[in-house]
Amino acid sequence: EDEECNDVKGTFNIRQIEEDRNCQYVRNQDPSLCNISWRVRNRCKQTCGMCEEHSHEEQMPLEETDVHKHDHSDEHLLMTCDENDALYLEHVDEIQQNCIGVILGTDSECPYECSQPMEVLHLYYGEVCPEREVDDTYGEVSWTGLCHDDSHHQEDEECNDVKGTFNIRQIEEDRNCQYVRNQDPSLCNISWRVRNRCKQTCGMCEEHSHEEQMPLEETDVHKHDHSDEHLLMTCDENDALYLEHVDEIQQNCIGVILGTDSECPYECSQPMEVLHLYYGEVCPEREVDDTYGEVSWTGLCHDDSHH
Repeated sequence: EDEECNDVKGTFNIRQIEEDRNCQYVRNQDPSLCNISWRVRNRCKQTCGMCEEHSHEEQMPLEETDVHKHDHSDEHLLMTCDENDALYLEHVDEIQQNCIGVILGTDSECPYECSQPMEVLHLYYGEVCPEREVDDTYGEVSWTGLCHDDSHHQEDEECNDVKGTFNIRQIEEDRNCQYVRNQDPSLCNISWRVRNRCKQTCGMCEEHSHEEQMPLEETDVHKHDHSDEHLLMTCDENDALYLEHVDEIQQNCIGVILGTDSECPYECSQPMEVLHLYYGEVCPEREVDDTYGEVSWTGLCHDDSHH
């Protein structure tokens, strides 16, 4: 909290240009990176004008440019199935940044900045890593039907519920579609994984539009006390409770990032508060999640001042 607002020294990876650069490069060569990369804004505070008090309304708009600056026709073939593949993660970042309006329903058409990485990952999941679990945000965008139908996972398949159990992060348990159908059908509202695996139970077999999507219920999906949740998490990058909170922020803080929410809803502020404590007390050296960073940057939910 007592840190001066300065640019960090040394280079760091900027996924949008696939290179390691420093703040001097951003300042002199490509200041537009302040618009499209939260990591750049966080590390180059002085260069990006982050030292003065700001509001979400003062945020520089994303430029309508293709941040890759290269041909995309075979990009999916350049990716590997490694969970940390840089090019794959870059496309996930772009979907999280540029498809918010599609998920929220404020975009009537799919913007190019969203459709391009969606198309690349559609080919990637279909041709390169068909067994890979699709990214949650990609799944939410696909489910709207506005940008791309995620049909490669269901071509030639009947629309049925999958057999066996699978992990449902929202309730921290492994359950099957019968459980969803008989015990908690509201899970169809709040979990894309449930909708994808329990198509018949969740009524996904008929054609649907984004307008027909059932609204998220304004309930606390954890259903338990949150006061010390951050202490139950570990620094493991695959910690289930940590990932659950990241999922909730991605699902419930869209309006904050987009600027359509004038106040921070509880469904967003609760996981933000837990991760604020987690990053500050449990894993202060951990790289903060991009969506958490974007929400913090608006100043509407929680100031990420521990960094």
